[in-house]
Parts: sequence; C-alpha cells; structure tokens
Amino acid sequence: MQRRPPASEMNWWPKEAMMASENEGMANPSPKLPPVIPPVPPPVVESSLPDVRPPPLVADLVPLAEGRLHPFTLLLTVGQALRSFLIPLLIVLFLGRRTEGAVFFWIALMMGLSLTYSLIRYFTFSYRVTANELITTQGLLGRLERKIPLSRVQDVRIEQSLLQRLLGVVELQIETAGGKGVEANLSVLSITEADRLRTLILAQSGRSPENISAAPTASNSEGIPISQNVLCRLTMGDLVRAGLTSNYMASAFVVLLVIWQKLDDWLPESVYAQLARIMEQSVHQASNNGHSFSWLMALGIGLMLLLVGLVFSVVGSVTLFYGFTLSRVGEDLRRSYGLFTRRSSSLPRRRIQVLRIDEPWLRRLLGLATLRADTAGSAAGDDNEEKTGHDVLLPIARREVIPPLLPELLPALSEEQETEWRKVSPCGIRRGFVKGTWALLALSAVICLVGQSWRGLLAMALLPAVYYLNVQAYLHLGYRLGDNFFWSRQGWLSRKTWIVPLRNAQAIIVHQSPLDRWHKVAGIRVDTAGQTNTGGAPHLLNVPAKEAVELARLLARKAATLRYRW
Repeated sequence: MQRRPPASEMNWWPKEAMMASENEGMANPSPKLPPVIPPVPPPVVESSLPDVRPPPLVADLVPLAEGRLHPFTLLLTVGQALRSFLIPLLIVLFLGRRTEGAVFFWIALMMGLSLTYSLIRYFTFSYRVTANELITTQGLLGRLERKIPLSRVQDVRIEQSLLQRLLGVVELQIETAGGKGVEANLSVLSITEADRLRTLILAQSGRSPENISAAPTASNSEGIPISQNVLCRLTMGDLVRAGLTSNYMASAFVVLLVIWQKLDDWLPESVYAQLARIMEQSVHQASNNGHSFSWLMALGIGLMLLLVGLVFSVVGSVTLFYGFTLSRVGEDLRRSYGLFTRRSSSLPRRRIQVLRIDEPWLRRLLGLATLRADTAGSAAGDDNEEKTGHDVLLPIARREVIPPLLPELLPALSEEQETEWRKVSPCGIRRGFVKGTWALLALSAVICLVGQSWRGLLAMALLPAVYYLNVQAYLHLGYRLGDNFFWSRQGWLSRKTWIVPLRNAQAIIVHQSPLDRWHKVAGIRVDTAGQTNTGGAPHLLNVPAKEAVELARLLARKAATLRYRW
C-alpha cells in the first residue's frame, strides 16, 4: 500500500501551472541558489543609567525675540483704506447722478471687507526670532506660517513715511537670497523694537562680530551714528544735478499727459469749454499769421513742456534721495535717504554679486556717474525698486570719486593688480557698418516711396557718421581679467562698466551665431546670482573664437578655486 505524503510535502499549485513551470525549467535550467541567511540583529545592551541628553535642536527653537505689531497698525490700515477709496468717493460726490446710491453701497462694502481683513491680520499676526530663523504666523481660518533662515538674509530695510514719523513707528522689511522681493514685512513696529530686531537678525545671519560691536549707540546733530564710516553724502546740488540728468523727464511727460486727459473730468464744463476755446483761437491765429509764427508757437510750447518736465524731475530726485548717506559699519554698507519717507537699508558688501558703473551720455559729458549693485536677493522684475531708490547703491557722484570708493565696496580690489584692457576683434566695425548701411537704405526707400521724391537718398549721407560711431564703439569695448575680478565695459556716448567678483560667477557661457562662425568670433557672458539692478551679466561680443574659449576656461578655473559668497 502506497503511503500518502503529509500535507507539508504536497504541492498545492494548479496542475497547469506545474506543467508550465516544469517545461520552462527544462528549457532554461538554472543553477541552484544558496539559502539566504538572515542577518543576526545586534544584541540589545540594557543600561541602568537614564538618558539625560537634551532633545536635539532645543536651543535653536528658543525664541530670542517675539511679539506682535504695534497698535498703530490699525490706525494706519484704516487711513490707507480710506485713501485708496478717496478718489472714487470724490468722483461720486461731484459727478454722480442717479446711480450714486449703488456706487456708495459698493464702495462701503469694499471698505468694510478691507478693514475686516486688516483687523484679522493684526490680531492674528505674530513673529519670533530664534537662533536660526525668523518665523511669522498669521491667519484666522487658514493659518500661514513662514520660516525665513537668517543665514539667507541679504538686506534688512527700515522705511518710515511722514505719518509714521509723526506716530513714532517704522516698517521693517526682510529680503533673502533668491527671494522675489520682500520676504517678510513687519508693518508697523516701534522704532526701538525695529532697531532691536534689526540688530538681532544681522547678528544671527552670519555677520562678523565687529559688525555687532560697531552698532551705533550715539548720533551727531544730523542723526548720523558716530561710529559709522561715512563714504559719501550727497548735497542739494548733487540732487539737483541728478534730477536734471535723470530719466524722470519721461515720467514727467506721462504725468502731464494724464493730467491733460483728465481735465474734462476735474474742471467744470464752463471752465473746460472756455479753455478749449482759447486754445482753438490761438491755433487759428497762428495758422493765419504764417508758418513762422506757428513754428515759434510750437517751440514755445515745447520749451514750456521741457521746463515743467525738468521741475518734475528735480522735485522727484530731491524728494526721493534727500539726505542720502552711504556709510560702512564693519562689513555692512548702509544707505539712508528720503524727504517725506525715510528709508534705511543694510547690504553686506561680501555678498555683492556684481557692480555696475553707469555713465549716461549727459552725465558722461558732465563727468558724473551712478553706482548699481546686485546681491543674490535682488528681485527680478520688481518695478517698486526704482520707485523707492533701492535699485542704486549711489545715485550720483563725480567720476573721480568712484575709483577710490570701489575698494570700500569690494575689499579685495585693494589687493588687485591693475591689468590692461583688451579689445575685441575689429570685425565688429565692419559688421556694425553693414547693419547701419542696410538701415539707411531702408529709410531712404521709405522716404522716396512716401514723398515721391529722390530726396530720400540724402539719408545715405549719414554713412560716414555710421562708420565713425562703430569705430568709437569698438575702441570703447573691452575687458580685463585680474586674480579675483573680471571687468567689462561698453559704450562711447553712454558707458557701462561691470565689475564681477570671480568667486560669485555662476556660469561662463560662450555662444556663436552662424554669422559669428563665419567671422570666427564668439560672444561670452559671465552669469551671477543677482542681475536685476545691474541689467544682467556682462556680455562681450565679437571676441576671437579661440580667445573666447581660452578666456572661458580661465574664468571657470579661477572661479572654481575661489570660495562662493552668496
């Protein structure tokens, strides 16, 4: 009698699966694998001593400072809400008709929602500073907690409007590396609390001890801390020159255009009709008196607009940069300025990614220049930087003042040996001249077709001027390379000079277009972390191809041997 195998030895797989497995094993025999031995766990050693070690990172979680916004925040928020709805309210009061009741309702509703949001934000907003982070918390239904590593802080700004100066409060703004604008806005705080937070944040963000010990404790009669090393202070004459040579003229013309378009809404109908009648009579009289009078009238209007634009520009410059002072405290560069709204910012000079010296054509003729600087925290596309003056390190200065000032901004420049400027390939003259010739030919063709006259060919008389401009552009385009810095310049009438610390170079890019390959030249660009205020990285064109490759390799090798400082 045959013995039945025990259940542990029986195969419970289906018959079809067993046959398929046997056939597969016969077709592809595989060697037997050794048995897997599980690892032996380590013996557990019991200790009678209690674990008295503190939990990790407890010291980092202890708040060094904490608090809430100043109660005047509510008052300022109400004032801001009323100001934002003031113009619509005045329009309804003076120009409203049948629908003014509905408009009043919607304006009151929007103001109520704005005030409710402001109240919720004030009563739920809190902040605390630990050894490593600035933490802000706000929200009623949905909580928002933002943690900002203090080691990433690039700039600590203090702003104080005219009303805030009367109330004795300020607004504290924190900017970080790689952030898009202001990361934390503490509005508003008392002056004492803002100074305490600023000192604490700068101390915990990796500043050297001398910066903290150098924190000013006394001020002179002008309010400038005594312990600060003042690098530059702008006078009223400097601000007037800055306004006369700045680009605020375009803004002034835009303001005048908007005012002119809104006159029919602001002035009574009778006054506006009388003004339009006077202008119409003046134009009609000018046309009857001949072309000479018309040209004189047009010239007078142009001069009047130019004068008004200059006044707007000077007033804007004085208002924005009044009392501008650039100083150094330890390793930090500090700026303070403003007539109605006082602004103060702190910039660590070791974190400057690139410097640019701007000399627009009018300032270049007068021997003036502007200094711009970028850090890793410069916010790309932030139009408010130009309105608040944070886009410039020094608004205006005499050209001879800039070279002695540079080692104060970039200390390694004092040890840099000056090298000669190297020019690019002269084929840039020919390429620029060809482009200018094609542009003049197109202009001549358009004038001849529209005017039905051969006088359009007179535009070709500008060819010598085009050639001269390209020669001057070639003579003023170049670069120089030192041990720690890369310099680049371009422009004849308007000149720009870039200074890049090689330790901050992020990428060295060599590029060639089809025409570049035909002329055996290349372009080279040195990218850094911050490129907002300086308008982008230095970009050289028409560099001989072999020289561009060698220069890129040398720049990359130098950057690799230096320590990056963001």
